[in-house]
Amino acid sequence: MELMLAKNHDAKQVYAIVQETIKVVYPKYYLKEIVDMFCEFHSCENIIKDIEAGNTYILVKNEEIIGTGTKNGNHITRVYVLPEYQKKAMEPLL
Repeated sequence: MELMLAKNHDAKQVYAIVQETIKVVYPKYYLKEIVDMFCEFHSCENIIKDIEAGNTYILVKNEEIIGTGTKNGNHITRVYVLPEYQKKAMEPLL
């Protein structure tokens, strides 16, 4: 498994991971209107801006992006892992 800086060509996959995770996990905890708000907030345009700013990372396992996270200074945002990889033990990154 490898953690690396996202590149512009990763934007569609990062967007897909974020949207899938929101749509699968969030309805268990939030009303539909809140889920929709999160989907809108994490738009492809916002993801591209964060990638271009050098703030977005991807987690890659067997050449597949399985997760993503974004940071802005010391603030960590947009941390999403595909639902099928959640709650599973993973090998250390180091």
